[in-house]
Amino acid sequence: MRTSFGSILLVLVLWLAGLGAAAQFAKFAVPFGTVRLLYPEAGTEIGWLLTLISAWVHFLE
Repeated sequence: MRTSFGSILLVLVLWLAGLGAAAQFAKFAVPFGTVRLLYPEAGTEIGWLLTLISAWVHFLE
């Protein structure tokens, strides 16, 4: 099966869109190091905080 230029272009565009979406979620991870330092007793719950905030932001869109 031959791959057309349009198919390759579509895959590249979708890949770049995924990278852009990942970069937006990375912005949310920036303050969590500070939160971890402020609340060291929270432990692994800081990860759940990131998950909840990300899900809430996605829900609002």
